[in-house]
Parts: sequence; C-alpha cells; structure tokens
Amino acid sequence: MMFKKIKNHTTLLVSFIFFASFPVVEAQEDANIINWYYSTMFGTGYYKVGDTRVGIIQMPFSYTFKTTREKQDDYGIKLLVPVSAGFHSFDFNDIFDLPNNVATLSIVPGIELEYLISESWVLKPYINAGVGKEFTQNIWSWIYGAGIKSRWILPFQEGEFTLGNSLNYAGYSASEGSTRAMISFVTGLNWVTPLNFTLFNRNTNLGTHFVYYGYLNEIDFVEENNESFKVRNEFEIALTLGTHKPRSFLGFDYARYGLAFRYGENLRAVRLVSDFPF
Repeated sequence: MMFKKIKNHTTLLVSFIFFASFPVVEAQEDANIINWYYSTMFGTGYYKVGDTRVGIIQMPFSYTFKTTREKQDDYGIKLLVPVSAGFHSFDFNDIFDLPNNVATLSIVPGIELEYLISESWVLKPYINAGVGKEFTQNIWSWIYGAGIKSRWILPFQEGEFTLGNSLNYAGYSASEGSTRAMISFVTGLNWVTPLNFTLFNRNTNLGTHFVYYGYLNEIDFVEENNESFKVRNEFEIALTLGTHKPRSFLGFDYARYGLAFRYGENLRAVRLVSDFPF
C-alpha cells in the first residue's frame, strides 16, 4: 500500500518534549523574524539568532517510487512532502494546546531524482515549491528551491565513509512584500561503524557527521527591534545511533536517531536528525 511506504523521520512526541525545554521570546512581530526558506528546510529543532529563538517541528513525509539503493537500478524517484510548524512563542503549560500556538505553517512538496553514476556514487537533482502562512499577521509566502546533491560511499573496514555535496538555489516571496533568494553550497562527511550490541533485536551502528553550509549571499534574519543579523557560514556536527533495519513506530520507519549541533556567526541551533542530509 502506498500509505504504508510513506516515511516520516521525526518522532512528534519527542519533538514536543524537546521544544518544551527551551525558553522562547514573545513574538510581537513574527513576520519580521521569519526567514521562510531557512525555517522550512531547517528540520525539527531549535535555533537562536541574536535574541530571537525559534522552534520548528517538521514532518518530512515522503514516498519512494523507485530507488537505486534497494533494487540497484540506474535511477530512482521520490516524492517529498515536508510539513513544518514554527513556534515563536511557546510555554510548557501549552504543550497540550499546540495547534493554538503555531506561529507559522508551511508545506513545500517536491520531487527528488536519483542517478546511479557508479556503484558508489549517486547524483540527486531535486526541485520543490510550496506555501507558508504566518498566523499573527495573516501573511502568506511562496517558497521554492532547486539543486543537485551528490553522495559518494567508501567502505572502510567494517563501516563506511560517505562524502556529500550539494549546490542549491532557494528563496521566498511573502505577501507583505519581502523577497529573498540565496545560493548555497553544502559539503559534509559521514562515518558509520557497527557496534557490538543489538537494539530492538537489530544490529546497531554508530554514526557521526560534519557538515559545512556556505551561502554565497548572506541569509538575513531581522529581529523585532529591526536589528538585522546575517549568516554566511554554518557548521554542524552530529552523533547518531542506527539499526541495520528500520524500526517501525506509529506506522513509520526509523533507521537512525541522533542530535546535531549547528553554529555560525550570530546563530546557534540544535536539531533532531535521522539521516545524512545528501
């Protein structure tokens, strides 16, 4: 069945608890602190720019029509339907009333193709486009992106190294007049090694990755007092625990669980990760 193959790589309950532990400021001018594309593609986590703190819960639904990994075909195709909710004013007492505390909501569907260049090298061109809404001031935004990813896997002893690269063009155009576009280059290295114990009756492995995000034109973040912060470079390090076969939870499959720490000039972030982002 098609719906049984749809994968969501974020545990919603864990995300709720995760965000409840962070203090966030009151969002009197939410529209001023939104960078629509960054918030949509950030994933599930928390980031702080200047004095602004934003929590994001993302449900990255997807449906794989065909993949180069499982069937070793020359090409693959995947439908991506990420749904993101932003919380700019959140309190632990409101954890059971989350729908009424959502500041932004976005859905940016897209298509990702896979081309098997060699047994170890896969290229993934993609394109996506969608909409977002900010509820405080009733602002809509058109969000779009396109690019190409590269994943090269090198077996090493009992584990493997993966080198990832991507070139991306993305932006947004909001109904109140703000428009942004950016070009980014992302490169990263992931290392996975097997562990000598089982989890849920499955063999386990330990993974770690380091990723660099470079923006050819800075990403702008504007605070409530109209002070502007720019981010040109970001660095991310993550630690994950994975299983040889995915673990099913609430009808979805999870193969990895981990935490990533991202930092850059004026920016600090923590996010939940479930895969190497290439």
